Amino acid sequence: MTTDPKDFSFDPKAQGYSAKNSLQMAKAVDIAYMPEPQLRNIIVTSWGITNFHFIDSSKLGTETDTQAFIAYNDDLAMLVYRGTEPKKVLDWASNADILFEDFGGVKVHSGFLNAYKSVNGEVQKILSEKLTDQPLWIAGHSLGGAIATLATYDRVKNGGDPLKNEVQLAGLYTYGSPRVGNEDFRKDYNRIFKEKTYRMVNNNDVVTRVPPQLFGYGHIGRLKYIKSSGQLVTDPGYWARFWDSIKGYRIGLLDKDIEDIKDHERTEYIKHLSTLS
Repeated sequence: MTTDPKDFSFDPKAQGYSAKNSLQMAKAVDIAYMPEPQLRNIIVTSWGITNFHFIDSSKLGTETDTQAFIAYNDDLAMLVYRGTEPKKVLDWASNADILFEDFGGVKVHSGFLNAYKSVNGEVQKILSEKLTDQPLWIAGHSLGGAIATLATYDRVKNGGDPLKNEVQLAGLYTYGSPRVGNEDFRKDYNRIFKEKTYRMVNNNDVVTRVPPQLFGYGHIGRLKYIKSSGQLVTDPGYWARFWDSIKGYRIGLLDKDIEDIKDHERTEYIKHLSTLS
């Protein structure tokens, strides 16, 4: 890792994409994989965010292996979803038997939706009881990015929490997220929150290519694409990404499988973003 995960630098008032915030949220999704005591120590002691809540689906009576944390102080709040290993999310997202499920009039991946629902009640309880008017930033890596996307859509479309809607949703950062829903979902999401959604993709990250578009899935938000050279570009076209992916495989000595998985690693995102912040 090129930066110390204990370092904290964040602009809670940022109105658009922030290189500083992108790096910090990448650190947040990285430490989300840590055991709760170690995670809590970094958030509270090193980052100085004194309020911390850990949510684990296994402790809520559901077995989706979904975890998240909420951290907040007077200036900001973070809702961060943990991801999973690449093979697991690829199995979920690429299986020919994957099913769409209704989500407020649009269709989304049933497995991702079940994972979201397994912790959503506890997440919304904490947000409604503990937060006031702090800007809320949501983030996730891999499967966590898919769940974070559903959490964001639910909140901006339906209030997410009808008891306390004054919590300001400031933005969403995802890293290596799979596609989440159908074309209706993509259009509706982008209609209401595209400009505050930053979908980070590192070159040949394999998870960002599933579930296949052939099955009706589409990506959301502003694409922030990290080229094989490390340069960050916004919403590049298909052919620009295609040729850059070839360059990435050449840099990776044409070992496609290793390159695809390596580019999904959290440390790779942090390494590149640390040079851009």
